[in-house]
This record gives sequence, C-alpha cells and structure tokens, in this order.
Amino acid sequence: MFQAMLVRAVAGQCIGSARANPRCLIGCQQGFVCRVCNKVVQAAAPERPIAGGLATPALLAQVLIAKYCDHTPLYRQSQIFARHGVEIERSTLAGWVGGASWWLEALHEKLCKNVFASDHLFADDTPIPVLDPGRGRTKTRRLWSTRVSRHRGHPLINDAA
Repeated sequence: MFQAMLVRAVAGQCIGSARANPRCLIGCQQGFVCRVCNKVVQAAAPERPIAGGLATPALLAQVLIAKYCDHTPLYRQSQIFARHGVEIERSTLAGWVGGASWWLEALHEKLCKNVFASDHLFADDTPIPVLDPGRGRTKTRRLWSTRVSRHRGHPLINDAA
C-alpha cells in the first residue's frame, strides 16, 4: 500500500496575459514520499509551448496576432508591455515568434495544399516602406497577396454576369 506524505513543493512561473494585462502565473508541483519505502514521487511539470520559455499559449497568441494581424512591430509590443510593468525585450519576443512558428506548420501545409490544387494562382508583390527603429529612416519590405481560382474558366470574371 502506498502511503504518501508531502515533502516538497517546487514553484515555477510563466508570463501570461488576459486582454492586454500581463501577469505572472505561478504553478506548484508537489512532491510526495512513500512512508513505507521512502521513495519520492513528483508529478511532471506541465509542457510549455516553447521549451524553456516563460510565455503561456495565450500570450504567444496575443504576440502573434498583434504582429501579423494588427501589424504591430515587436519593438512597439515591447514598449506596450513595459507600460504595463512587464519588461520583455524585443529579442525575446522574436524568439517566441520563431518558436511559435512550429505550431503553424500544419496551417501552412493546408494552405499550400489548397493553393497548389487550384487551376490558376494570382499573386501581387507590393513594396512598402516600414520604419527601421534606431536608424531614423525607413527600409523596404514586401507585401505579398495571392488569390486562387475556385472554379473552372476565368477566375476573375463571373460567368453568370
């Protein structure tokens, strides 16, 4: 029979966010010892989206949405977090974006499958100037948009018209 007694508690922390209010979340792993055989047992720590990272899935989602949907650069996100009292360097945010990109591979594969299955593919390459922080000037980046044909015939002319 396993009779357990609490012998230690290991605290871990991560950074989470709830609607633009960053906060520190602290979790606790409890270790137990068997009174009969003196064996220590401790539950495994919950897996994090980025190994060794402090960001929760919600915070990663917020950073990615702000970067790719709201077009908020990482240096500006770093400033926003600092106003809320959480200092997160731009390099840390960039590491999170790179680490989270692994989670988006399935979406990328599905998009590629959809695009390459089409009869026609239309693409537009638009150069846009973006601010280059710290240099006092702009640099050119590119915005690509694509459209695929959903039906046979000419994809941009409605046959019913």
